[in-house]
Amino acid sequence: MFEIIINFLNDSLSFLATNPFYIYGIPIVAVYLSYKMNFVQFMYFKLGWKKLLNNSTDNKSEGISSFKSAAISVGGRVGSGNIAGVTFAMIIGGPGAIFWMWVVALFVMATAFSETVLGQLYKEKNSDHIYVGGPSYYIRKGLGSKYKLIAVFYSLAMILSFGTVFISMHTDVITSSVYQAFGIDLNSTIGISILIIIAGLVAYSVFGGMKKISTISGIIVPIMTIGYLIMVGIIVIFNISFIPTFFQIVISNAFTSQALIGGGFFLAFSNGVRRGIFSNEAGQGSGAIAGASADVMHPVEQGAVQMITVFIDTILICSATAFVVILAGYDLGYNNLVVSNDGAQIATIAFDAVFIQGGKLLSIFLFFFAFSSILSVAVYGQQSVKYLFQNKSKVVVKGAITFYNLIVIMMVLIGPFLAIYLGQLFTISDNLSALLFYFNIFGLIMLRKNIFAVLKDYQDNPNRQFKSEYIDLDINNNAWK
Repeated sequence: MFEIIINFLNDSLSFLATNPFYIYGIPIVAVYLSYKMNFVQFMYFKLGWKKLLNNSTDNKSEGISSFKSAAISVGGRVGSGNIAGVTFAMIIGGPGAIFWMWVVALFVMATAFSETVLGQLYKEKNSDHIYVGGPSYYIRKGLGSKYKLIAVFYSLAMILSFGTVFISMHTDVITSSVYQAFGIDLNSTIGISILIIIAGLVAYSVFGGMKKISTISGIIVPIMTIGYLIMVGIIVIFNISFIPTFFQIVISNAFTSQALIGGGFFLAFSNGVRRGIFSNEAGQGSGAIAGASADVMHPVEQGAVQMITVFIDTILICSATAFVVILAGYDLGYNNLVVSNDGAQIATIAFDAVFIQGGKLLSIFLFFFAFSSILSVAVYGQQSVKYLFQNKSKVVVKGAITFYNLIVIMMVLIGPFLAIYLGQLFTISDNLSALLFYFNIFGLIMLRKNIFAVLKDYQDNPNRQFKSEYIDLDINNNAWK
């Protein structure tokens, strides 16, 4: 029965992530926004790092800090997709997919900036004194009530994708890696115990809401990110002579005449785009949900922070994974490395081949990567549920959130048992990511002048607290008055 549902969803939604508008639309929109904003991703790269490391709220009164907001975003971006997803992209599209992940990432940093600026511009303060926002808010408030159905559809798509499919995938990656590294079978007593512990930790976190999750993410995310980069850094140092070969393999597989003529180019490019967007989420609007919660002096500041989260995700973490996998494939031989389509399993074999106890260490990092992603996507789902029920009583809203949290926990528990469908789940995730992209990009394009106006205000007055009357726009938002 489940297989029938999976196949139906893939057949029905496959056009969303495979048509040229999506594959080429993502980089085209990103290049357009980059050009119109004078390549803001490079202009404010230093500002983004500066604000990212500021672990305090500017106004000391409402919301959460820019750092904790970014931690939620990085937790969502830096997940199993950075290891299993990147490896899967190279299986399907070859090493050349990594090159296109780099190129697209450098441009979609501007997309992440844009959606976060809008998330900040149209954010609201909820009853818990936390700022909320994102695509649903700026589509409805920025474009007017005639577009409210698009805002509703976006929230529904967010709940369906991030709240169900994505969570089950992340849990499956954890258990797959544990089995490969430690030989612990999911059906064993230890395996079931591990799954129950994961579900318990997730329950403890999600029932605490955004503030609880932001605090946990603020601790886990920096440790796991720095730790993973240190481990790969050691591998790079001991294999420093392989660096030129690594770049040669990646670039040659992106541009070889065989790839260009034989269709390999499209495979490399399309998988680079899809896996990159699955990993860094830029264009889907999820970063805007996290970014809107931050209490900052100006929307541009948080926009700059969100650009850095994309850089960390793709240019640093994904590249680190790619280096190890390509190094292992070069040493072991392709056929000895690619024993299945399971990205987590192949990555574990790769790390074992090039680092002492590398597979076991990778399994530990995968646990924290996937766990932080589960918490982050749970936040996005919670905020979407709150948007859909915003005009209802507190009792109704609380009940809806509780029901959603229980679904999250259920997906954690059943996710690993869907391992046989992992390839199809990746395909569904591509399709659902595309659906979010269509809704969000519509809002970005329609509200692009607002983004440019806010950016100009910051450029003219970088040290001034932003207020809505400073720009010639009727944004109707008390958060900035």
